[in-house]
Amino acid sequence: MVSALLSKAHPYLRRLGFLRRIARSRAGGRLLRTYLHFLPQHRGYQRWIAQRLRERERLYPARLEPGLLSLVTPVWNTRPEFLTVLLDSLLGQTAGLGFEWIVLDNGSTDPGTIAFLRRLGEHRFIRLSRVEQNLGIMGGMRRGLEQATGRYILPLDSDDYLHPDCLEIFAWHIQEHGHPPFLYSDEDILDGEVSVFPYSKPDWDPVLFLNSCYIAHLCAIDRKLALDLGAYTDPAAHGSHDWDTFVRFLIAGHAPVHVPEIVYSWRMHAQSTAGGNIAAKTFVYDSQRTVLNRFLASRAAPERYYLEQSPLFPETPDWWIRRRHVEPRPLLSVLLSDDGASPAALPDFGDYPCQATERLALGADVRLLAPRAREAAANNGLILLLSTRVAVQGSEWPWEALALIELHPDAVMVGGQLHDRGRRILTAGSYFGVGEGCGDPDRGRSLDDPGYFAQMWKQRSVSAVSSQFAVVDAGFLADFLAAPESAKASFPYLGAWLGAHARRLGRRVIYTPFLMGQTEEDWAARVSAEEKRAFVQTHGDLIPDTRFLSRHL
Repeated sequence: MVSALLSKAHPYLRRLGFLRRIARSRAGGRLLRTYLHFLPQHRGYQRWIAQRLRERERLYPARLEPGLLSLVTPVWNTRPEFLTVLLDSLLGQTAGLGFEWIVLDNGSTDPGTIAFLRRLGEHRFIRLSRVEQNLGIMGGMRRGLEQATGRYILPLDSDDYLHPDCLEIFAWHIQEHGHPPFLYSDEDILDGEVSVFPYSKPDWDPVLFLNSCYIAHLCAIDRKLALDLGAYTDPAAHGSHDWDTFVRFLIAGHAPVHVPEIVYSWRMHAQSTAGGNIAAKTFVYDSQRTVLNRFLASRAAPERYYLEQSPLFPETPDWWIRRRHVEPRPLLSVLLSDDGASPAALPDFGDYPCQATERLALGADVRLLAPRAREAAANNGLILLLSTRVAVQGSEWPWEALALIELHPDAVMVGGQLHDRGRRILTAGSYFGVGEGCGDPDRGRSLDDPGYFAQMWKQRSVSAVSSQFAVVDAGFLADFLAAPESAKASFPYLGAWLGAHARRLGRRVIYTPFLMGQTEEDWAARVSAEEKRAFVQTHGDLIPDTRFLSRHL
């Protein structure tokens, strides 16, 4: 349990075996749990969430429509004290009891669990049923889905906790957004009676979603759509039933609404996934492959892609969608240096063909690139922007960029991670509103630190990426270079300008850890204060960008 706490705080600590051994001992576990609970960030979170609960009392006035919500919970041998916490949290909902709770005794054999569940019949809002043989989580959820009568189902684990205003806030967002297909909230971890590790999530990001099912808790799902899409019907997805459900919605063209409040606590204990006990659930690997292959099968030319376990997460089921080395798009390389003529070794393209190379001075007018961008766009090409002082690592990067642009048709730019000789991050994805206009919250972090909920090691959508090493759709670049604001842009800050242009066009910018380079040249220091002011004046309405970096952060 405590080793999981350490992993949540710093996932790279999982590689330090001695910490894991200490955490697994009874005395060491108690000591480390006590230490973690008294860390300043945990004490600060307790104060913050208490204050936020008071603030939310006036933010989400909502009426719980009759027949709106059905909570669905399969139970198998859950400890009565955990069930008591969940029941009390439902009885304490500020929205009242205008919902139904579908509880399935999923073949429990523990006498305490069975006795507790039998007593649930005292409550009118609870619909209890039992099967003698465990149907598994997939079968249990399907049975609950079929029995529910509400417009939305909320899958709810039997050992978790809902904040008092949870259902009121969900009802408000459902009504405010015109009854969307599904919704998801922020969450934290419940360790004993203490809430720790708050996860203030980004808005809907299909790129991050394919790396992890970050939207799983808590969700409200349109019941009829879930039935129509075959939710909870594939036994091969057992163990990843939530992810499988959401992938079905994604394939059907539905996107969720984000409820940007922590209203749900996911309990951590030795048998839970929250407790990091993946080893006890080896079927999760197979089920996740099933889910991601379902997504790939829905894409154009699915034979171009295959799954591989991420080399960044050797101990957990994290996946990398790889591009087969066939049918590349044309690629033009633009090398940027102080004088525009400095000799430089080209990056390793591997077997990806590079059509041509252009050299430009860093101080040149970015619009000088327009003729070549238009030419490349006519051939459906891509353009590599690269500083001559970046040592690109590996040769998979062009195929990685191509895969992301193909899998996410709204994507127009892909960038990566740059670090210095001391393995300190210079850039790993930027956001409008960080720093003086557009900056990187991971700047200065160790290359070995995965960052906030390990997102530095995962592909994800961002406001912008650095033009020091990026791949851009040629047509998109040509469009920007024809726009008036391109006259204000320099090459060192071109990534920010292109990110803002993408936002206005409804297009996507993607960060990936699989585009990596080392450099001692810091382009952030080469952007003038005048250009930053011009950027903010031009795009101030886009700042701050809270789509992919929570407003709570």
